[in-house]
Amino acid sequence: QTCALPISLVVIGGAVTFVNPEPLAPFADVIAAGEGEVLVPAFERAFRGASSRAELLRLLSHEPGYYVPSYYEPEYGGDGWTRGMTRVVEDAPFPVRKAAVRATDALDPPATSIFTPDTEFGSRFLVEVVRGCANLCRFCWAGYNYLPVRAFPTERILQLAREARPSASRAGLVSIALCDHPDIDRILANLLEMGYLITPASLRLDDLTESIVQTLRASGERGITIAPETGSDRLRRVI
Repeated sequence: QTCALPISLVVIGGAVTFVNPEPLAPFADVIAAGEGEVLVPAFERAFRGASSRAELLRLLSHEPGYYVPSYYEPEYGGDGWTRGMTRVVEDAPFPVRKAAVRATDALDPPATSIFTPDTEFGSRFLVEVVRGCANLCRFCWAGYNYLPVRAFPTERILQLAREARPSASRAGLVSIALCDHPDIDRILANLLEMGYLITPASLRLDDLTESIVQTLRASGERGITIAPETGSDRLRRVI
């Protein structure tokens, strides 16, 4: 059974919804909080099983990560802060939890699949190597937002890189903390052998090793972005 009626929904997603979706609630029919690998198949299931807009909202509300604002009523204190939520629809799940992939062992890493000179990264192969960060600095939203730390399979990363090589000359490694991948040295060495110019995301000073720097330099990379967090170790420990 598929949805027989044309349905229009305003759906808001993205990383900001993990933190606090409520400011967006007045503008959305549905807020998708979490990771696309879980959210997209769930949306397809609900869409195929719904015969009306109301039923689609109901089905989505019971999928992980889908928040239907019209099913809840926020309670505010005199200072304007949210004090709680009341369910308007009796069987609406509460609380609504973000959708997250538990493990990446059998999951393809998100990677560039379309190469075109008409985009900013047209000749660059981008691939996510590890999701999350084990450092858990208290000031870093991203580190907590993407817990738990999950490394994508090394062999699959390298296979995708080999397949993309005829179309790409640069490899961009996407992550919050690149060196949290246990095979990062091997990944870098293999990308170098494939002839890629390797561009990592920002690197932590305490994760950098001589072999990583040498591999990046040998690939042709002439600059890296380092995230020192603070100007001194004392201040870093404070925050």
